[in-house]
Formats: sequence, C-alpha cells, structure tokens
Amino acid sequence: MKYDGWIDINDNIDIIKLQNSMEIVNKVGSVLTFTGLVRDTSIKSDKKVIGIEIETWEDKADEIMRKIANKIGNNNNLHGIRIVHLKGKMVIGDPIVFIIIYSEHRKEGFIAMEEAIYEYKNNSPVWKKEIYEDLTSQWITTKEELKKAF
Repeated sequence: MKYDGWIDINDNIDIIKLQNSMEIVNKVGSVLTFTGLVRDTSIKSDKKVIGIEIETWEDKADEIMRKIANKIGNNNNLHGIRIVHLKGKMVIGDPIVFIIIYSEHRKEGFIAMEEAIYEYKNNSPVWKKEIYEDLTSQWITTKEELKKAF
C-alpha cells in the first residue's frame, strides 16, 4: 500500500486526473473525495470575505503532509490517500484542498476522511489571509500555528 500526501502549488488541479492516478487494487470498494472551497464568511470577523491568500512553509510542507497521510492511512487500513492543498490568491468558490481516500469499505473511508480534514487543518504548515469586501485583510493565526512557525 502506498500513501502520499503532498502540497501542490499548481493553479489548476484536475480532480478526475488526480483520482485516476492512484492505483486501484481488488480490495478497494470505496473511493471518497472531498473538496474544500473558499467561502464568503469568516470565523474571526463580521466582514464579508471576497477572497483569500494561502501561504505555506515550503521547506516542511511536503514532509508534514506525507506524515499526516501515512498516519491516517495506517490508522484506518486504507489502500490509498492523497491530500492536495493549493496556495496563492483565490476567490469565493475556488478549491483550496482535495482529499482522496481509497478504502475497502465506506465506513473506514468516512472515518479517515474526517480525520484527514482535522489533521491537515490543525497540523499542516498552511496559513490563510482573508481579504474582505472593504479591501482590508487579516491573517488567520492561532497560538498553535505560531508555536509551529517559530
């Protein structure tokens, strides 16, 4: 079994091509995909969001995303997992992250998907700046992010 999580800096990801690039073994009975999108609401501000900017700690990003994918894959007995996170400036409705999970049964796939979303949001070196309707902006930063960065 192979698990590979990685951050892709490309502007355009073809989710079907990405899904088809993974090897399907006979025991795979479930393929789950998740796409996270830019939304117009903020968890830190009352202002309307019109876009975001994503930055990443590139020296560590690939290593950390692989560790996350391996942990989730091994913990949930998956046949494959892929995590792709985009970076750069994005507008409402643009994709931010893709997760693909190959499992024998859907139940472990759904459990793994929820774990994957939690892990990458809390442990990956990805930072988000919200851009508001009045053209002001704010980096979304937590104490945990600051501890990791310095």
